[in-house]
Amino acid sequence: MKIDIMGVELDLSYDLTEADGAKHWEEKVASLTEQLIAVEKKTGIMQSQVIQEEISVTKKWLDQVFGAESGSKVFDGRENLKTVYVVQNLMRNLHA
Repeated sequence: MKIDIMGVELDLSYDLTEADGAKHWEEKVASLTEQLIAVEKKTGIMQSQVIQEEISVTKKWLDQVFGAESGSKVFDGRENLKTVYVVQNLMRNLHA
């Protein structure tokens, strides 16, 4: 299945129209959300560090789900929190 994220076409290796594929996807998205929440809950760090960590978490997640360098392709120089939010929103609302 092909997915377009911010103009970058990525391949998803499972079918979201199948129950197992949908469940796998839901688990992956929940994992991303949990990781981002954990970063946001950290205390004693500067906002710039929160942004850097959220970008890093999102890039790593994209690499794990869609393959190596997917995170770099999607972010493509847009190293900002807005890109994190766009990716997170797209992933939460992706349907077959």
